[in-house]
Amino acid sequence: MIQAGNADALKRFLVDQGVDAADILELEGAIAEDPAPKAKQPFGRRVSTWVGKMVGKSASGAWKVGTSAAADILTAALKAYYGLP
Repeated sequence: MIQAGNADALKRFLVDQGVDAADILELEGAIAEDPAPKAKQPFGRRVSTWVGKMVGKSASGAWKVGTSAAADILTAALKAYYGLP
């Protein structure tokens, strides 16, 4: 379970989902540079770009998760990390 603000839990979850270490590192940088989202605002530009990149990797087969599942998995994980409903 990912608790709000727990970067280690987010990393463990992403590793368990088969996300590469380089992609996780890129996400860490995006989270650090983007402002924290509010309940009705989307993720920041860099985090949103990262999610799009990961969905693209799933579509190409580079990440062994289905495209629709990839978007759902990443969105849920990031919402949990940010403490969003």
